[in-house]
Amino acid sequence: MQSSDFKKVFELLLKESDLADHGQIPREIALFRQTNAKRFFELELPHRKTETWRFTDITPLTRTSFSTRLSVHDDLISPQDISGFLYQNGDFTNWVFVNGRWSSRLSQDTSCFGVQVSDLHTAIQNSNGMFARHILNAENGTENVFSALNNALLQDGVYIHVPRGTKNASIVHVLFVTTDQEHPSAQHPHNIINVEDGAELTLIISFVHMGKATPHFSNVRTDFHIANNAKVTYVKVISDNNGGFHLDSSHVRIGASSSFDAFSATLSGKIVRNETHVQLKAENSTCSLNGLYLAADEQLVDNFCSIRHGAPSCQSWIGYKGVLQDKSRGVFLGKIHVERDAQKTDSKQLNNNLLLSDRAFVHTRPQLEIYADDVKCTHGATVGQPPDELVFYFRSRGISPETAKGILTYGFAKEAIDKVSCPAVQERLEKYILERFLGKTMGKEE
Repeated sequence: MQSSDFKKVFELLLKESDLADHGQIPREIALFRQTNAKRFFELELPHRKTETWRFTDITPLTRTSFSTRLSVHDDLISPQDISGFLYQNGDFTNWVFVNGRWSSRLSQDTSCFGVQVSDLHTAIQNSNGMFARHILNAENGTENVFSALNNALLQDGVYIHVPRGTKNASIVHVLFVTTDQEHPSAQHPHNIINVEDGAELTLIISFVHMGKATPHFSNVRTDFHIANNAKVTYVKVISDNNGGFHLDSSHVRIGASSSFDAFSATLSGKIVRNETHVQLKAENSTCSLNGLYLAADEQLVDNFCSIRHGAPSCQSWIGYKGVLQDKSRGVFLGKIHVERDAQKTDSKQLNNNLLLSDRAFVHTRPQLEIYADDVKCTHGATVGQPPDELVFYFRSRGISPETAKGILTYGFAKEAIDKVSCPAVQERLEKYILERFLGKTMGKEE
């Protein structure tokens, strides 16, 4: 399959989607989808000369022949099958999607938790003026061909509305489960998060695959609308298989005196790209983007963070760590843009990478674009292998080189995980990296 055929596959899907929803969705939503469908066919697929994609080769994705039909197989999954992926304590409510479609059977009722959670398909059917406004005011993805495709297929995902002043509500965990299909499959979840004045939300979104390493494509978009004096804590965990292509784009608008604290954990996947675009358009708003990415074999993980300071007295932080093994590749681009009126800006970013193989490689590009003069902005990056002197220190105490490197890698990754403000998620991630980097060596030490 040539990359030029990639759009032809989704052209059929777009036509089928329009026919299925004809007359069932509000006119403004239908026009929104049509506009983005047109834009999808106008835009080029990313290639080596596309500046923000220059180190990310998506040829394996564009040359995969994806089926336009996706079987949900909701009835083939039991609550016991996914229990290990859920958070069972009373602080959480779990909302489950199977192959991109909401499963009412596997999800929990959220009506008593203060946060209104719905599947996007139902929200569109019952659309009111406020919901349509959030859709139409979103960044339309006009420069990102995959966001345009996602907008054009606006069908399902999670819609969360946190009413004004809501605090101490249940933690919302949204689980996207992908199952094996007869042919390579694609899903396009679109999530909309609306947090009103003075409200607080803790949101966890997890992506997992159940089955073999069959090729599949998750094209995800998440829009956050955060009003004034609000607080949002967001954790995203991608735990795919070696055949998974995952392109994720988050767009965040933050109101005055509000905060957005995000953590992204990429644990596996054939090709994964995480994009986060934040707009600080009102005074005294803050944003913190932290992340950990792990890659092995020939996997590729790309993280692109963009924060635009458009108002005075705002703060931002970007801190990502990567661990790369075998022939894996990592890409990091952190871009801070400070507009002329954004005086008193305080922004920092740092990208640290640990290479566990001579064949692993990472491209890291922290960037600053500053048009104001009263600012404090810094950036930095490091790339290296476990220090020989520390490995020697452990070996001098009878610890094997493999275990020594495992301990150092665990400590390096744990520093990133310590930034996760949700204890249950932090504990699960810590257990994962302990098993991944030390599970095969600890029992061998004499």
